[in-house]
Amino acid sequence: MITLGIGELVAASVWLVPGWFGGEGGVMIDRASGPAFFSLTFGPSRQAYALIACWCVVACIAMFAFSHTPMCRLANTVRDNPACTAAIGFAPRRVRFSMLCVSAFFAGIAGVLSLINVELVSSESVGLARSLPP
Repeated sequence: MITLGIGELVAASVWLVPGWFGGEGGVMIDRASGPAFFSLTFGPSRQAYALIACWCVVACIAMFAFSHTPMCRLANTVRDNPACTAAIGFAPRRVRFSMLCVSAFFAGIAGVLSLINVELVSSESVGLARSLPP
C-alpha cells in the first residue's frame, strides 16, 4: 500500500508542479539531440531499437545472474516461510526491502527504455491506471 501511495504522490505532483513535470502535456525528449556516440545518434528508429534491445539483453542477463545468488535464494525462503528465515538469523524485513530495491532498479531500466522508445512522459504514464495490475 505504501508503494501505491508513493505512486499516487508522484501522479499528484504532475498536476501540482507543472513547470517541472510539464503538466497535462508531459515532458518530451529528443533522443537525437545529444552528441554522437561512435557515430550513432539514436535518432533513427533502427538505432533506438538496437539500443533498447542491447539494454534488454544486459538486463535479462543481470536478472538471470541475480536469480542464482544466495540473496535470491534467501528471498525465496522468506516468501515461503519468514519465521524459519528469522530463526536462522536473517531479518525477513531487510530481505524484502532489498528485493524491493532490486525490483525498483529493473523497473527503472524498463521505464527509461520505454522513454527512449516513446519520447514522451505524460501524466497518464504515472497514473493509477498504469500502476494497477490488469
